[in-house]
Amino acid sequence: MDRAAADQEIVTWPVEERLDLIDRVWDDLVDSEWQPPLTDVLRAELHHRVEAADANPGDVVSRL
Repeated sequence: MDRAAADQEIVTWPVEERLDLIDRVWDDLVDSEWQPPLTDVLRAELHHRVEAADANPGDVVSRL
């Protein structure tokens, strides 16, 4: 099956099955240690967040 045919097939699946596919593909990317490129915008945002955390270490919301 070529990519176009696979795409046409996948869009007919129920939402739950498509979400499961996304989850499995994402897990495979993580397992392969893939890293998204660090753009200048993302680098600046991360720098901003580190500075904010350093300036206010008690201003934290735990997600655990």
